[in-house]
Amino acid sequence: MIHKILEDTKVVLASASPRRQDLLKMLGLSPLIIPSRVLEQVTNQPAHLQVIKNAQNKAKSVAKMLDAQSLVIGADTIVVLDRQVLGKPADKQEAKAFLRKLSGNTHKVYTGLCLCLNMTCECAYERSVVSSPSLRILKLMTISTPMNLTTRRAHTGFRVTVRSSSNASTAVTLT
Repeated sequence: MIHKILEDTKVVLASASPRRQDLLKMLGLSPLIIPSRVLEQVTNQPAHLQVIKNAQNKAKSVAKMLDAQSLVIGADTIVVLDRQVLGKPADKQEAKAFLRKLSGNTHKVYTGLCLCLNMTCECAYERSVVSSPSLRILKLMTISTPMNLTTRRAHTGFRVTVRSSSNASTAVTLT
């Protein structure tokens, strides 16, 4: 349905994330991919404000390069464990350290989304609570790059319970 509403609109994703591209394709959209070069800021602000600001900065940085009729989508996600923001892992070792921290714990995942069209931006965020089981299989995992952390974790066969800010709870078994 959304693809029918937007059929005459150029949709641009300000991200190179394969997962974000897949989500838009699930909606029937084929966005133009123009990754933002904006650095994601980790600040002392509350997590929801950080993801909104980062998503907005990404969307605006790409929108200013295009005509005003392009719908530009920016997004940002951060993980918070015990009030500590875990940024993007810098390397394989840090990615493994993050997984060890998350193992057996409950953490929060904040995703900010910003849509810019005709020089106007609308932003929102969602918070999910994720309970991760102990990851004893970590020794068996090989993480090729920090960006593949989520993808690799999805192939480990563990069960994750996700509770969103709307209190909907979903249990997912990853294989």
